[in-house]
Amino acid sequence: MAIDINIPSQVAQTITNGVTGTAPSQDAVFDALQLKENTANKGIANGYAPLNSSTKIDSTYLPSYVDDVIEVANYAALPVTGETGKIYITINTGLIYRWSGSIYVQIGGQDPVWGAITGTLSNQTDLQNALDAKVPYTGAISDVNLGEFGLLTGNLEFDTTPTNIPTTAGSMVWNDTDGTLDLKLKGGNVTLQIGQEQVVRAVNKTATNITLLEANYQAVRVTGAQGQRLKVDLALATNDLLSAETIGLVTETIANNQEGFITISGLVRGVNTTGSLQSETWADGDIVYLSPTTAGNLTNVKPIAPNHTVIIGYVVHAHITQGTIFVKVDNGYELNELHNVLINGSLANNDALIYESSTHLWKNKVLNTINGSSLIGSGNIVTTYIRRHATNGTYDYLGFAPTGTAESTTTWTLTRLTLSNTGTSAVMHATNSWNNRVTATYI
Repeated sequence: MAIDINIPSQVAQTITNGVTGTAPSQDAVFDALQLKENTANKGIANGYAPLNSSTKIDSTYLPSYVDDVIEVANYAALPVTGETGKIYITINTGLIYRWSGSIYVQIGGQDPVWGAITGTLSNQTDLQNALDAKVPYTGAISDVNLGEFGLLTGNLEFDTTPTNIPTTAGSMVWNDTDGTLDLKLKGGNVTLQIGQEQVVRAVNKTATNITLLEANYQAVRVTGAQGQRLKVDLALATNDLLSAETIGLVTETIANNQEGFITISGLVRGVNTTGSLQSETWADGDIVYLSPTTAGNLTNVKPIAPNHTVIIGYVVHAHITQGTIFVKVDNGYELNELHNVLINGSLANNDALIYESSTHLWKNKVLNTINGSSLIGSGNIVTTYIRRHATNGTYDYLGFAPTGTAESTTTWTLTRLTLSNTGTSAVMHATNSWNNRVTATYI
């Protein structure tokens, strides 16, 4: 059934005010009004959310889970204090952060993607933080650890005025005093001046099982090998066995049956080189030899035969604590070690070294068999005859044999040199007529 509603004319005029055309009925107008929202309900509880100027609903009118992701232009644009439970994205890098309660923490292992950098570096907070985590180009204030990775470069330049001098094995630093690099060797006790010294790592195998002392800079010789290292013992200049294999000086303390470094060429430093350890007096420039009296010791007194002359090196700086010795071992040679000397069999008394032109060698010969004549024995030793031409004054060597063809006294005068086995000698001349050297009379 239809219900008639009588609307006063003032109300009807208000409803239809601004409406053009004819409404089909009052029911239609009422239905249209029912589809509209009361403006009094805009932006209030149980009302409706208004649109902003961008036709968007402000986050104020949205539930929190809708706005858990917040985008900002860059790291510097993040809120000073974030909110727990929200996700922050920096648009310029694409990195994602969360608020820890005190700082922004990057989520995941994403690599930063750098966009264009504008402004000063101090304003690029995200860039500065990344740079702080990298190896500094200059001005490092602590060691830079590259781990197990190598350093590949076209050249390597060292600071020539270093202030942080390393002390651990495997480290290297410029030594401006010697003009080279210092390399700390295994154990950290020995410093090698690269290009100026040579050392060898050897095993202490002294016969008396003693510790080789750096302070005593003892001279050692090679006695074999052990554990893929040379083994050494103290050297002594009394014979070839104890001196021929002298290799150098102890440059760090080496316990018995342990390994350590021996300097075979270059400087041994920081030792007493005044000679007081050897009860001698040493000076700069002195030659030091292997001692023939105390095994391992040095001396500035040159040994004489039968002791062996083994040069160990030179005193560079004579000082009680900061002395320096330059090591350059020269073992010398036995006569039979020379390249052009050949000793046949065993040497005997009265052997002489005679040059043999057919072999270009010096060989040992028994004196009493030279040219087949006996030179050693009782009586006189006739060594030679020399004749002089009476006219032109030339001399002619006639050999050792006392016989020969007759000589004309008008052409030649004869001289005989006689050596005695007692060491005396006599020069005699033929004064009368004679047929040969045997029958000539000499005065």
